[in-house]
Amino acid sequence: MSTIAGIKGVVRFAIKGQEARPAWERKMLANALNNGQGAPNDLRFQCRIAQDARENFADISVPGGTLSVHQKSKPQFGRTRNGEAYLTVVLVDSRDGQSYKVRWTGDAVPRKMQEVAVKHDEGKRVAATRVALRWEDAEIVPSDHADHRARHDLNESGEIRVRANGRTGGPKPSRCFDRLCATDLA
Repeated sequence: MSTIAGIKGVVRFAIKGQEARPAWERKMLANALNNGQGAPNDLRFQCRIAQDARENFADISVPGGTLSVHQKSKPQFGRTRNGEAYLTVVLVDSRDGQSYKVRWTGDAVPRKMQEVAVKHDEGKRVAATRVALRWEDAEIVPSDHADHRARHDLNESGEIRVRANGRTGGPKPSRCFDRLCATDLA
């Protein structure tokens, strides 16, 4: 763990329950998962874990201040390119206004949390539960999250910069990877 934010111990992460989705919707989700489409990537912001992270990290007491979720950031839960689960939250330290990216990856993400995320993606019933996230297992680095970022694709006159060969760059490749699935947990 980084000593930048000065935190130790565990976060008692509360996960809300969810009722099962209707049978037709579960069947659609299962077909999409089985056909290789996978769950939509925007679920990394909308899954049960990401939604609960916003509430669990809303106000964390630290010596001399508090940590809270950055107002322009959304917690994410998903899978890295190496197939490991991750949970990422950007927190703002009230002591100095600095923001930090806190990321649990791989074995640092509790197994129970991964199971709940998979059940949620499949539309199954999820019971309310609590898991312990250890601050010592998190990677904590200063975040570049600013309130306003300058656009780098514009030229001096405010128009989209065109390369010498006439291309504007086109769509960027996705940095997102498929969601966790039941076979990942086996």
